[in-house]
Amino acid sequence: MATETRHINYKSDFVSVSASATLPAKIVPLPDGVDFVLTYTVKHGHTFTASRSGDAYKNCLPDGDALLVIFKDHGLCEGTLRRELHLQLINDLMPDGLQNVYYPADPA
Repeated sequence: MATETRHINYKSDFVSVSASATLPAKIVPLPDGVDFVLTYTVKHGHTFTASRSGDAYKNCLPDGDALLVIFKDHGLCEGTLRRELHLQLINDLMPDGLQNVYYPADPA
């Protein structure tokens, strides 16, 4: 399934729908109770983050199985928007009890 490229002026605020991990032909919803950080980047190293820590959401809101990411005063410059999701999963096999998992993806 091809997706259409969306062009937004880099100075504009916007909202994007995101999911935890986009795999070929499959969207994996964010697991309940798992802390995450979504890091969005464009060229020149500009970044914007959306996250959940406990019950506190920053720059995002839950929307069913998806997530609304709110890019308000984001400071990103022109270029292709790229995303990386960082999940912190509870895993007793890890020395600190947390397993860090990363999912890179290019949102459409």
